[in-house]
Amino acid sequence: MKKTLTRSKTYDGDLTKMDRRLTRQTTLASFGHPPEFDYKRDAKHLVKILKQCVTAHILDLDSILHFLSTYNCEQRMLIVQNLEYEYNYNLVDMVLERPESPIRSCVLAMLTEPIELYVRHFHDLLTLKLTGKIDGDITRLLIEILLGLSNMDIEKFQESYKNLFENSIDKDIEIVLGEKNLLSKLIIHLLKGKRYEESGNSPSIAKMIAKNFHDVTSDVTTIDDNTIIDIFTCDSFSQLSTIFDIYEDKYGEPIQEAIQRQFHNQIEIECFDDIIEFTRSPSGYYSKSLRQALEKYPIDYMTLIRFIIGHVDKDLDEIKLEYLKNYDEPLDVTIKTRLDNMEIKRTFILIITKEEDITANIGGPVRFDNSNNSSSIGSGLNRMTTKKTSTTTPPTTPPPSTTASNKSYGFDSREDVPTDTDHAWNAIEIDGHWYLMESTWGAGNLTDEKLFQRQLDTYYFFPRPNEMIYHHLPENDKWQLLRIPIQMKQYLQMPKINPIYFQLDLNLISPYNQAFIDLLPRKSYALVLIRAPSDVQLMASLKLHEKDIEGGHQVEFDTKRQLYRCYFAPNTIGKYKITIFGKRDNTDEVKYSAAVELILDVQQKNKKSN
Repeated sequence: MKKTLTRSKTYDGDLTKMDRRLTRQTTLASFGHPPEFDYKRDAKHLVKILKQCVTAHILDLDSILHFLSTYNCEQRMLIVQNLEYEYNYNLVDMVLERPESPIRSCVLAMLTEPIELYVRHFHDLLTLKLTGKIDGDITRLLIEILLGLSNMDIEKFQESYKNLFENSIDKDIEIVLGEKNLLSKLIIHLLKGKRYEESGNSPSIAKMIAKNFHDVTSDVTTIDDNTIIDIFTCDSFSQLSTIFDIYEDKYGEPIQEAIQRQFHNQIEIECFDDIIEFTRSPSGYYSKSLRQALEKYPIDYMTLIRFIIGHVDKDLDEIKLEYLKNYDEPLDVTIKTRLDNMEIKRTFILIITKEEDITANIGGPVRFDNSNNSSSIGSGLNRMTTKKTSTTTPPTTPPPSTTASNKSYGFDSREDVPTDTDHAWNAIEIDGHWYLMESTWGAGNLTDEKLFQRQLDTYYFFPRPNEMIYHHLPENDKWQLLRIPIQMKQYLQMPKINPIYFQLDLNLISPYNQAFIDLLPRKSYALVLIRAPSDVQLMASLKLHEKDIEGGHQVEFDTKRQLYRCYFAPNTIGKYKITIFGKRDNTDEVKYSAAVELILDVQQKNKKSN
C-alpha cells in the first residue's frame, strides 16, 4: 500500500527536536483569543511563529499547538486556509514532515476537520499494521472510527481517503486484513454507507431475526455470515436495538451469547459485541474506549486525540457524562493525572472543560489598561516594565494598575468582606490579547520579620487568570479575565493556593475548591485527598496559633487510586491551619514548598467511633 500525499509546500531543512522552549511555556495556559474573531489578524500572528521556526530550522509543534488550542474547528480551518493562500504556508505538510510523535498527531488533528482526522487515523492504522509496527489486531479500532458516521459522513470519508492517498480504501483494507476475511467484509460494508437512517422499526422482522439468532447451535447455522453483516451494517440502530431487546426478553440470555455461538474467532466476536455496545449506548461505548486508551502502556494517544479533538463538536459532552458515571471520576481529572506530555494534557483539559485560558504571547505591541493609577510599590515596578516594552509601542501614560483585594500576607478567608483595596497589579494588552502582570509579588516577598526581600519569581509575569484568581480578586470583574467571573462570596471560600501547586500539577480532590474542612462524621480526624504526579512528594503540617501539633498529621499514598491521603487529628477545639507541602523527586531541591493552605475549625470534638 503506497502512501502518497500532495504537498503544496514542504518544510525546509532537517528539523530536530526542539531543545529550547519559551520561558515557562509548560506552566502557561493557551493564548487567550479575544471574543471578536479575526482570522486574518490571527493568521498573521501564526506567521510570526512560523517565521521564527524557519529561522531556527525547528518547527516548534508545542508553540503551534499552544496557539491553536482555544480556537474552535471552524476558526482553525479559516486560519489555516488564509495561511496557505495569503502567505504560502501549507502548515499540514510542514507538520507531516516531522517524525511521528503524539505532539505531531495532536497538532495535525487541530489542523484538519474531523472527517479528515478519522481518515488519516484509519490510514495510519492500516499502514502501521502492514509495516509490522502494530502487533495486535486493528479491526476493532477501524470499526470504532466508522460506527459513529452517518451515510453522508461515510461518503465524505471515502472521498477524502481517495483525495489524500490516491488509492481505493477497499483495496487497502483487503491488502492488510485479507481479501476473503469476514472482518474485511464487515468494514467494507460499513464503508458503503447503506444504513437505514429513518426513525421507526419493524417488530415482526426483529422477532424473526431474533429467532434465527437463537436457533444457531455449534452444529447448525440458521443465519449465514453475510446476512449477519447486512443486518449489522444496514439496519437502523433503533431496529438493531429492537432485535437485541426481543432476543433477550424472549430467550433470557444476552444477545452476545448468540454471537459467540455464531462465530468462533475471538476478534470476530469482539467486533460484533462492539457494534452491540455502540447500538445501546454510543457514549458508553466511547467512554469505555477512552478509558482503555488511557490504561494502555504506552498511552494510546491516537485514540485520545480522535475522541477529544474529533468529537468536541459532536458528542464529547455525552461521552464525558458517561465517563463520570462509569468510572466515578471526571475525564479531565484522569487526563490530568495520567498524561505525561504537558502541552497535549493542557490542550485536552482546555477542550474538555471548555475553559477560557489566557497566556503570554511573547513580543508585539503593548498597551496597558487605562484604569486608576496607584502609588503603591507596584506602580514603581510597573514604570520599569514600561521602559522595557517601550521599544515597540510606548504607552502615552504610565501603566495603570488594577486595584483590588487579594489574599496577600495575613489574609484570613474567614474574615468579613474587605472594604478597602490593599494591593495593585496590571492588566496588559499584547496584540489584542489581555494578560496579567503582578510585578510586586514577582519582585520578591516578605520575610518572617515583615521585611521585603528581593527574589525574582517569573510565575507572576503573565500568570494564568484561572490560577491568579485564587489570591487576587480585582474590583472590576472584567479584569479577572475569566469567562465566568467569580464573586467575593465565592472568593472568600476558596483555598489559599500557591504557584507551586500548579507547577507540581497537583489536584485537590477533597475538599473541592473549598478552604474549609471538617472532621469526618463520628471520627476525631479530618481527611484531605490530593492527587499528584508520580514524581511529586507531599508532606503536611497542622498548626494551632502558629504552633505545630506534634503527631497531629499523617500522610499516606494510595497506590490504587494514585492519590495522597492526608489525615489531621486536632487535640482540642480551635481554628487550625493545614498546609500541604510538595516537591519533585527528580530535582536537587531538598526544600518542600507550601502548595495549599486550608482551615480546620473545630468547635466541638467528635466522639471516637468503635
